[in-house]
Amino acid sequence: MGSHPEDLVNAAFALITIGQFALVVLLALLHFSSSMVERSPVLLNLLVITLSGTIPHFFLMYAGEIYNPNPSTALCVTQAALLEGVQCAFAIASLCLVIDFLADSKVIFAQKAQPKYLRSALLIVPYITFAALATGVGAFGAGHPTQVRHMGDDLACTLQSRSYITGVQLVISAVIVAALLLQTYAAVHFLAARRHPSSWRCTSDLSFSQAARIGSFICLQALLLILSTLHANAPSDSLRVTNVVLHALMPLTTAFLFGLTQDCCNACKRVVRHPFGRQKRPVTPPPRRAMCIHITIEHIHDEGGPPKPGSASLKPYAASSYSGSEESFETAKTSPL
Repeated sequence: MGSHPEDLVNAAFALITIGQFALVVLLALLHFSSSMVERSPVLLNLLVITLSGTIPHFFLMYAGEIYNPNPSTALCVTQAALLEGVQCAFAIASLCLVIDFLADSKVIFAQKAQPKYLRSALLIVPYITFAALATGVGAFGAGHPTQVRHMGDDLACTLQSRSYITGVQLVISAVIVAALLLQTYAAVHFLAARRHPSSWRCTSDLSFSQAARIGSFICLQALLLILSTLHANAPSDSLRVTNVVLHALMPLTTAFLFGLTQDCCNACKRVVRHPFGRQKRPVTPPPRRAMCIHITIEHIHDEGGPPKPGSASLKPYAASSYSGSEESFETAKTSPL
């Protein structure tokens, strides 16, 4: 990080904080907005895990020991255990998202119904992985505190066991490769179904845009894994800086990949225009008061018989009526028969 590690540390924490805010906004829109298209619970689970994984990064910052090479052992072991658990849970959640996407799109389980408890299993497996790894790293760090250290220019405490690092990288590599292969199969299936719809089974749920988002997300994880492996085996300042920046950008990138959709953008516009849920109603002028007048003038006769000679007689007028507004009433007149 050079002679001024605080610059990169501050920049990384700023990026993580922005990513946290973006994830919170996206989750709030998905949960509270009635105009949003319903998302898969597995995708929401991935967003929650991504948001939760940003919290342990701030432990040393909140404790005021971010630049201390020898922070508290309990704090350091706790942070390392949580981060290692979240790292593996994040990869497992990505694979679960791919499997859920394939199942929803009928790419797999096309000939029979989707297993009843498949989605429940996809939601639970990442947390089981997190609990197992976090507990294991915590127990190992408590028994070997010298193996958990905070390097002077790192954002967090890490486990320095070479065998453990290699094992975790192999597991994550296998998970990411499996996710990439499945996503590639989904893309090939989609393209073939569009060209030859009679030969391939394809439903309307299979979205190429959604497949592209998930595929880009998996490729980004693969890039992070490659950089982490290179940095672990051939450390250098440039690799360290690139690795730190990309890891800090991961929450923000995740929010943008799954949040830049038409319904999300429309919901954000409505929130910005009417932050308190009040919508402006068009002002309509009050209705004009209508009036209806019916005038009847009849011919008047004496009861004794016909009118006398020389006497005046009234001309008969036809019954007339008017229906309209008060303003135009002055123009209404009766017409003689």
